[in-house]
Amino acid sequence: MKRNIIIIILSFLFLYKLSAQDYKQIVITGDFSNLTFEEFAGIMKKDYGIFIYYKPEWISNIRINARGDSLKVLSILENALSPGSVNFVQIGSKQFFLTGEKEISESHIASYETDIMQSDSLERSIAEQYFANVSYEQAVKVVTIGNGNNADNSGMSVLSGRIMSGTSGEPVAGVTIVVEGTSKGVITNADGEYSLPVETGSVFNLNISCMGMEPETYLVNMNGSGILNIEMIEKLIDIQEVIVRSGRHDNVQGMQMGFQKIEMKHIKSIPVVLGERDILKIANMMPGVQTVGEGSAGFNVRGSSSDQNLFLINEVPVLNTGHLFGFFSAFNPDMVSDFNLYKSNFPVEFGGRLASVFDVSTRKGNKKNFGARGGISPVTGSLLFEAPLIRDKASVILGARSTYSDWILKRINDPDISSSDASFYDLMGSVHVVNQNNSSWQLFGYHSKDRFTLARTNDYMYENLGFSVVYDKNLHEKWKMKVAAVMSDYSNYHNSKEQLSEAFEHRFEVKSQELKINFTGFPWLKHRMGFGLSGILHHLDQGSYDPYGTESLLEPNDFGQEKGLEYAVYTFDEASLTDKLTVYGGLRYSFYSYLGPNQLYRYGENLPYEQENITDTLNYGAGEFIDNYSGPEYRLSLNYRINPDLSLKFSYNRMRQYLFMLSNTVSVAPTDRWKLADPYITPPVSDQLSFGIYRDIRSASLESSAEVYYKKGKNIVEYKDGADLTSSPDFETLILQGRNDSYGLELMLKRNEGRFTGWISYTWSRSLITVDGEQEWQKINKGLTYPANYDKPHSFNFVGNISISRRISLASNMVFSSGRSITYPTGISYFSGVQVVNYSLRNEYRIPDYFRLDVSVNIEGNLKKEKLIHGSWSFSVYNLTGRNNAYSVYFKNQEGRIKGYKQSIYGVPIFTVSYNFKLGNYATE
Repeated sequence: MKRNIIIIILSFLFLYKLSAQDYKQIVITGDFSNLTFEEFAGIMKKDYGIFIYYKPEWISNIRINARGDSLKVLSILENALSPGSVNFVQIGSKQFFLTGEKEISESHIASYETDIMQSDSLERSIAEQYFANVSYEQAVKVVTIGNGNNADNSGMSVLSGRIMSGTSGEPVAGVTIVVEGTSKGVITNADGEYSLPVETGSVFNLNISCMGMEPETYLVNMNGSGILNIEMIEKLIDIQEVIVRSGRHDNVQGMQMGFQKIEMKHIKSIPVVLGERDILKIANMMPGVQTVGEGSAGFNVRGSSSDQNLFLINEVPVLNTGHLFGFFSAFNPDMVSDFNLYKSNFPVEFGGRLASVFDVSTRKGNKKNFGARGGISPVTGSLLFEAPLIRDKASVILGARSTYSDWILKRINDPDISSSDASFYDLMGSVHVVNQNNSSWQLFGYHSKDRFTLARTNDYMYENLGFSVVYDKNLHEKWKMKVAAVMSDYSNYHNSKEQLSEAFEHRFEVKSQELKINFTGFPWLKHRMGFGLSGILHHLDQGSYDPYGTESLLEPNDFGQEKGLEYAVYTFDEASLTDKLTVYGGLRYSFYSYLGPNQLYRYGENLPYEQENITDTLNYGAGEFIDNYSGPEYRLSLNYRINPDLSLKFSYNRMRQYLFMLSNTVSVAPTDRWKLADPYITPPVSDQLSFGIYRDIRSASLESSAEVYYKKGKNIVEYKDGADLTSSPDFETLILQGRNDSYGLELMLKRNEGRFTGWISYTWSRSLITVDGEQEWQKINKGLTYPANYDKPHSFNFVGNISISRRISLASNMVFSSGRSITYPTGISYFSGVQVVNYSLRNEYRIPDYFRLDVSVNIEGNLKKEKLIHGSWSFSVYNLTGRNNAYSVYFKNQEGRIKGYKQSIYGVPIFTVSYNFKLGNYATE
């Protein structure tokens, strides 16, 4: 009996060994005489599903000679490849890896499997095998995604996951993930997340790359939908500066138009004023983005006013983005991770503004080690701390920045300025948690405050406060949910004591609470879809103009409060119709209600909105619906790829805006107020058409683009001649609405890699306003079309950086733009003995053109890998030529003659030295 059992066991062992050998011995039939190795590998893949991986230089002189029946692939390769010169290893039955001179046996191959379970999804298994004894650059990683049970009938699966830094555990944004040999690819978002639809059952190389990181390549067997999370290792070799990146090849392959992605870590060498790295100043050097002058807050994007831009930081809206009237950005550069600028082809989840979206994302914090960094410049100092709360799972990051600029003001030889003082600070912090159930939380808080006293006669204060809670959850392999709850508060205060009898003070505040729910996924092959909804409750306290001090004779003037509810639903579908054509179609339907309590006036029919024409007073209770507006917002875009390096793109967008700014100044100022649409002021609406040609020149690492656009806005807010926003709380008596026609051409050439990087951009654009109502009192400029205050036809920008060595880089900026339009006094006349100033047509003239040249040298500390603190120095000269660029032109009546004067902000070169430090080495982020 025992003997029989032993025989049976030996027989089973023999059969198992035989089956294992047969499993490895793949048999083929055919004539493979005098084939190049590449031709042979192609036949194996096409006819037998056998994959052979190699580097072209290893097989350039190798030929295959075999013919007959029952040929063993293993034997063919052994005969063709010379041991010691080109080795190979077989994994499974149908995968062969050439390893060059490196010989690897199967005993060196490690393998493991991990099962990931979710209560609301099917089981997914990920098995990874890798060559343990191969250098990092040569490592081959094989993953099997899914187990076949979670595949659907569509023939498509979704590969998703998160890319994280292997050093800090932070999500890595802007990582390019591409299926080798195809145009399929995605870019990770601010949370390091990606979703990539691929065919079920396919086998492909997945290339993963990011500037400053070691590239990764995975061989993926796609048996079904699943998750692949990857930690990327920082690269410590010759890191070249890349200034602007949208993802390699995304210039041509992606759907984006009028889009720029700016990463904070790549702009440290660009010359800046007073030592501050300012991501908004960099955005101003992009095509289609302009400001009205030097040291001014706000942007004018594609011929639109500054209040038509939506600024978000981790979902929190920021209404005033400048410190010290716009000299500095309100965003601490050490906290910022990256920045997306949308000028056209807006995703459907964005709404509420006509011109652009500036979407800022902050760093998530180090989940592995404690970190700190800081810097000091002539006017500011900053500190940042980050640490893991739970290693690899939760982190906290805190950043603070403040100014000590008074010492500069005291040394200026002007009594008004030397008696002034200024200060600001901003605080940011967040907690980021990654859960085991493929979900994450982020809690974020932001506070900034400015105070400025001018010549002891005017005090200005303004502050931003905001909080957000964002929850991300993978509901299924194909769908992801994002929920955000947001609160924001902006307030300003101004008092003036220039004339004590007319001294006043004014306060203003706008609050908002917002809830967003968004779903995105890949329900079908070649379709990326999404839908969601959002709601915002606005509460505006217009404040009052009150007398300041006991000597003021002014009467209090209460401007009241406003409430409005803005909400929207939306959906989109991005479909790859062919290998060359991708279409994005979306619909956002927005609703708006103007709410009580409030008091409104009724005016006589066809009569100007003036106090003397009031016929009735209407009172509304709390929560009562006073007026409603709604309408569709269309989003359509197409990308036709002529070849992998050339594409044509088209987009159409309609946008609506229910909250806008009231300002007596050309630039954004702390005295500006915001206003909700009401029964008298209709929400502005804008339609934009864009067409572009995009080309990559890979041999020179160049990306080029040419875009033309036409934008037509209606119900655009303009002010009557001589309008005084402090005189009346009834804003309809000061405002008229008209049409804005904007059009232009934007050209850009940029180089992202190599010792020399940077970009050149040119914009030709016009922005024209027409206010031509039926009644004479409804016209501005006699109903004639006139340039907008921010109309600047020509703009040229050059940004260049040269890496002289790994530690030293030289950078330069050159900026030119046409002067903005302005209304000039043209003469003096007398009427009944009273002197009257005559003016030109509105914005008939222009201030002088603007030109500026900046240079800087950035010196890094030593590049030792093991060190406690790394420091860097920046030496820069702003306005190298010392040109007196006109910020504005003003006029004075001197002895019956009108004389013009030019005001400049920086009329001399400004030399700056700044120092920055961080714990760790050069590559630490």
